[in-house]
Amino acid sequence: MGFEALGPTCVRRFAQSERVLGESAKREAVLDPTLGASREMRNILFAGCIAATVSPAALADVTIGSVLELEHDGTLGVARSGHFFFDTTAAPDAPRYGGTSWSFGQAGTNVFSYCNPFRPGQITGFCVEVNEGFGQGVCMKYDVVKYGDVPGTGPLGTIGSNIQRMNFVGDLYGRHYDNVMSMSGGFQDFVDKVAGFQLALWEITHENHNANGVTAKEELSLFKGAFQIEEGTFSAEAVDYAEQFMSSIGDGGLLTVSN
Repeated sequence: MGFEALGPTCVRRFAQSERVLGESAKREAVLDPTLGASREMRNILFAGCIAATVSPAALADVTIGSVLELEHDGTLGVARSGHFFFDTTAAPDAPRYGGTSWSFGQAGTNVFSYCNPFRPGQITGFCVEVNEGFGQGVCMKYDVVKYGDVPGTGPLGTIGSNIQRMNFVGDLYGRHYDNVMSMSGGFQDFVDKVAGFQLALWEITHENHNANGVTAKEELSLFKGAFQIEEGTFSAEAVDYAEQFMSSIGDGGLLTVSN
């Protein structure tokens, strides 16, 4: 699919007629009601979007197996822009990409609302499918599924099809999500943190892990392997946050989340 001009996004596309605009006719979404519950909020992971925060009203009557009709409202705050390269066949130690075929991407957290104007609440979510695109203001339908069943890119399969990927996604959210979304350091710091979180999530969900256990985090790098970013893009602060998030994975043991 060629959606580079729209930036890497997080959903498979469906029009109101349910005509497929993406790679697959499968509509996916993920619900995890336990992530961030201490904030009296709930979380939803959907169609390549992981751990969106929503108000209780927005999740009324939503369970695994539900179908949500949502439209993309834009990015929460602003996104950090840059260039990325992704090769589904590359090993985690593949050398630095030296070509010119970079794709344009925006790292941040996306905001969605219900297409039904009488249903309140918004959903924010991070992206796990870097080569999927969607238009703004278009109603699309999503099935709600467990977060391990969120689809990855092509041969990478679902998040849960690779144990390292699934463990690292759970640890990333369990360890850093609350702090990233707290806006505790001011607006610009928030923008860099969410961009760094997004970059770390892309790296985790797009890497072809060979190692086992926590040692597999040594395979995570934004500058080598299957997923890479162009140096000097996405902001230095966002890249620093991404590297901090990835290097902390498994410290003191892997953190987990429940479906």
